[in-house]
Amino acid sequence: MPKTTIRKRELDVAFALAMGKSAPEAEAETGVAATTIRGWLRDDPEFVKLVSDARDRIFDEATGRLASAFTKVVDELVRLSTQSKSDTVRVQASRAVMEYAFKGREIVELAKKVNELETMVKAKLKEMNDGHSGAEYQSCSEAGAESSPAS
Repeated sequence: MPKTTIRKRELDVAFALAMGKSAPEAEAETGVAATTIRGWLRDDPEFVKLVSDARDRIFDEATGRLASAFTKVVDELVRLSTQSKSDTVRVQASRAVMEYAFKGREIVELAKKVNELETMVKAKLKEMNDGHSGAEYQSCSEAGAESSPAS
């Protein structure tokens, strides 16, 4: 039977593990025995999901902080690439701006392609599920056996 409530100690342990702490480190921080923690990880899929969700939340928050700092970093690189008195600094900053711009563009394009593929696969699966009960499908070996001439 699934648990209906999450106890505070489970949440505390989940966040400790999500932050990369080992079971003994999480024990030191939360007071929950490392053997209990290992048991939860081994035997409790809901706890494992809680750890995963906590890790996702931590990464989302960190990504948000990075995104807010990103424009300041880009502004500084652009400033350095155009206004630095040092040729070396201008060249390095210019390279960094271009490199990150190309990588960013590449990532955006890959994300679009992945989204398009996911949409196509979902549509195809829906089409297959809506159009067939499943009883019409035969394995390749069954279809081949029916169509081959008798020896």
